[in-house]
Amino acid sequence: MFKQVMGEYWAWEINLAFAGSRGGTPLAAHASLQSLTFYYYTPMIGFMSAATVRVGTCIGSNRPARAWEECKTAAMLVGAVQN
Repeated sequence: MFKQVMGEYWAWEINLAFAGSRGGTPLAAHASLQSLTFYYYTPMIGFMSAATVRVGTCIGSNRPARAWEECKTAAMLVGAVQN
């Protein structure tokens, strides 16, 4: 896991260095896109975590039909938020 995290970190650093070497406008565009990416993916991570808990609770209480309904509901919510 350490290699994966560090590889991602270094990739972002290299990308940032490349954008910075191209001038101020590309660096500003890169910073803006980074902010938008954060705001776009954070709700999806929240839905994923909530759906995992809901489905796990249903499976743990031996209600597989309800777990399937929770999966479909989470997928619809994510689809509605993404679009």
